[in-house]
Amino acid sequence: MLVTGDGTLTVSNAAALDCGGGDLPIPSLVLDGDVTLRCGDIRLAAPNTVDVPALAVLGGTLCTDMLWLSNGMLVNAGGTLSVQGSVQELKRAVFRGGTTLLGAAEQKAEFILSGGTAHLADGLAEGSTVEGGAGVFSAQSFSGAAVNDYGAVLWDGADDSAYRSVYGAGYYPTDYSLDWAGTVPSAVWDALNAENPYENDWFAGTLTLENAYAPELLPWGGAHLRVLGENTVDGTLGGTGLLFTGGGSLAAGELNVWAWGSVRAPKRCAVAVMRISTVAVCNKVISHTPGRKRISR
Repeated sequence: MLVTGDGTLTVSNAAALDCGGGDLPIPSLVLDGDVTLRCGDIRLAAPNTVDVPALAVLGGTLCTDMLWLSNGMLVNAGGTLSVQGSVQELKRAVFRGGTTLLGAAEQKAEFILSGGTAHLADGLAEGSTVEGGAGVFSAQSFSGAAVNDYGAVLWDGADDSAYRSVYGAGYYPTDYSLDWAGTVPSAVWDALNAENPYENDWFAGTLTLENAYAPELLPWGGAHLRVLGENTVDGTLGGTGLLFTGGGSLAAGELNVWAWGSVRAPKRCAVAVMRISTVAVCNKVISHTPGRKRISR
């Protein structure tokens, strides 16, 4: 399948976008141009030809919650790839350009860097390999992986890691869960979204608040909040990074951002005409244990 053009294609009310297989030496899915493809679940049968990727992102934007590659390869050569949840059955990832945002890669895989920027919200699986030729790659932890650094910019969140950086990753994904989002029953979650408010900062997923009330709102990770109408958070509103868009207003008792894991520079930013009012604003650093998902306060 080739998806190109300059519009947006959203695949909804379907079990998955399922394609690929066969003996032709072509990728199962190719994205090019200025097109945006949104689909909650993408399942690609890897080509039967050696070293032909299952997924090739040459341009445009691909947003999905789950990506299945059937022990195949993905290549990003110049577009934006956002996988909010996890990549399954990944054999090899090649980053030549563009931006790649991954939630988790649960099986061991080979990561080859020759350009672009890639962020992995989770740690690398045991037995993985990183070939860092050029570009930027971050993960929560490189522990258990073989890392060959030939000049790429590498960093992770482990306290004792040689790749720990004071600046850290500019990736603020939302680890969505009803454990915290359930405090705002009227909120609407959209995993198929990636925002780039500044050159090196990325947010994955959007939570829309419209005339909502919550006693507190503490997402696990960052949060892109689309604010409509008048909204109130009595207690603390916080995360590793907060992006506010929309044309509404939001009042919170306290606005708090913190560093955690590979995120060493927590961010607050607003992109829209709106009002944000708080009683107190504070920043703090929270230590991270590799593999741990929830943030302690």
